[in-house]
Amino acid sequence: MSTPDYAYSGAPVIELDENSRASFIAKTYAHLTGAIFAFVGMEIALFQTGLPEAMLSFLQGMPFGWLLFLGAFMVTGWLATRVAHSSPSKPLQYLALTGYVFAQALLFLPVLWIADRFAPGVISSAAIQIKAHQHKRR
Repeated sequence: MSTPDYAYSGAPVIELDENSRASFIAKTYAHLTGAIFAFVGMEIALFQTGLPEAMLSFLQGMPFGWLLFLGAFMVTGWLATRVAHSSPSKPLQYLALTGYVFAQALLFLPVLWIADRFAPGVISSAAIQIKAHQHKRR
């Protein structure tokens, strides 16, 4: 089955035929799944480095550190969205997605470290609950 190239078709997805919309949705969720797995992998790797403690010390020792931290969330989202929407190059769009996932992994690092430090096991418990919920839905 041949599907149109959505980045260049010019038509909104809602105006495409049912098979094309279904294909678009499947591709979207496949990319989302890949991004989530990449995020989790990056978090696991970054947790092993000792970087969370260093980031937390830096944020706490700096005036307005947490405000800048929240600003970084906004800037990363804006930048990744802008590149993804304005670039006709698929490799550049994938690079933007990869950069966005990496930036979010860095930004979530101190927050997840705090969660794990003050409620040990909460992250793995949440993962187990999500997995159990997914299993029940099938």
